[in-house]
Amino acid sequence: MPRFDELVFHEHFEDHQAAAKRPVVSEREALEAWDGRRRMVANRRTGRGQYLMVGLTDANRAVTVVLVEATTEGEWVAYTAWDTKHTDR
Repeated sequence: MPRFDELVFHEHFEDHQAAAKRPVVSEREALEAWDGRRRMVANRRTGRGQYLMVGLTDANRAVTVVLVEATTEGEWVAYTAWDTKHTDR
């Protein structure tokens, strides 16, 4: 399992969600999930270099955030997100 030290956001993090016509998970909510109890799952759809972070916001909203490995070890880029589905767990 790789290191998960720092979370940064893709410049179009919220735009990716809006384009997919999903309720938007804000950067603040993604950080709340990052800082709380979270679970990292290898993204089966893409293979290497991507993980799904499944966690809860401070308001107990279950969210899934797509993480892409950055060039700096331990740093991950939040690319998009959605409300957690049963298949994400």
